[in-house]
Amino acid sequence: MNIEYKKIINELFGRQRAGIKPGLERTLFLLESLANPHLDLQCIHIAGTNGKGTCSSLLASYYMELGRKVGLYTSPHLVEFNERIRINGVKIPSNYIVDKYLELKDKIDEIDATFFEITTVIAFKYFADNNCDICIIETGMGGRFDSTNVINPLISIITSISIDHKEFLGDSLEQIAFEKAGIIKENTPVILGNINRKLEYIFEDIAKNKNAEILKLNELNNKLNKIKEKDFNSNFEINNNEFNCELFGKHNEINLNLIANVLIYLNEFNEDIFINSIIKLNINTGYFGRLSILKRNPYLILDTGHNKEALAFLVETIKLNTKDNFNIVYTGMFDKNNNENLAILKILTDKLYLTKSSNPRNAKINDLENIAKELGYNNIISIENLEECIESVLKENSNTLIVGSFFLIGDVIKILKSKNYGAIGLGFLETL
Repeated sequence: MNIEYKKIINELFGRQRAGIKPGLERTLFLLESLANPHLDLQCIHIAGTNGKGTCSSLLASYYMELGRKVGLYTSPHLVEFNERIRINGVKIPSNYIVDKYLELKDKIDEIDATFFEITTVIAFKYFADNNCDICIIETGMGGRFDSTNVINPLISIITSISIDHKEFLGDSLEQIAFEKAGIIKENTPVILGNINRKLEYIFEDIAKNKNAEILKLNELNNKLNKIKEKDFNSNFEINNNEFNCELFGKHNEINLNLIANVLIYLNEFNEDIFINSIIKLNINTGYFGRLSILKRNPYLILDTGHNKEALAFLVETIKLNTKDNFNIVYTGMFDKNNNENLAILKILTDKLYLTKSSNPRNAKINDLENIAKELGYNNIISIENLEECIESVLKENSNTLIVGSFFLIGDVIKILKSKNYGAIGLGFLETL
């Protein structure tokens, strides 16, 4: 099965070369061939530029604490494709992927289905076959034409809007907001998260046309009160309900506030949601790579942040918790704003390690060097081989932040696991 699985996965990833094709008709065609499993799912649908992965995992974690059977569909993965599709934190079995891909193969070839379309259909079928009580579905990139946008959710959530994936979603906030707003459904409530007030009219117009109730986080009265925060740990309280959570930082205050309000809204229709005085959000869903602290004294932190908004929150959180400088290991994709990213990160360091991940979309190291020099970095170390780079920076035994892309963090995890850095403590990586 391992050989066959690798063959199928390689074939599946080969379909990424076809790019992204607008439209939902191919996804619906494949679903129909499987008797439309998506119609049997109870779902919550989440879109947004940043925060959607965190919010998805927060919701899945909470429903797991309630004893529900929870399907979670997220992207991208860090190490293994199976991470994208989980039930109660457990990855989809490889043999299921093989069986379903082969079952769909003729249909896939007939319509030249894309990587994400196929993955989405397999996820929905897996959740239906396993009779999940609730499914948390994260969009892949956009909203309106995203393959996940075939479900009829209980509620839709849009976490934030900022510039990213300009080549697919548009190069203005208004265009991106319009695409994300595409997940709003007829007669289905939508909650907006950290959205610029100047963009709210876009969501309001679409919600009005679809008779969808719209709730805005900045107008809701349910506010999180911070109980304590020390060394990257936080508890929060809302409406006399205490949230015990492993996440921290201002960006996660926003994410927690959003999810708390989603739960409060849903509780109006489902009274057994708040059954404990302390609401646990253990993030036991395979969630990783967002301000993940591998060790302290000195710190070793991994973060998948790759755009202005995500990195600004990252830097702010680190500076609030420690005044120490960090060595930074960075690589970005050529189609990202690396100038903007490195400018934000500079506040943490004057020592920058530039390297490459295994992804062919890496920015050229020479280009990153030139950007860093223009920004005033005085100590730039370029080590193209990532494994050598990681070994070099860890030998310094200094505070280290590894950041820039999902691809980079995924490769770093593989290196850390293969090298068995026991001093770091990698037990939590076993879910990856």
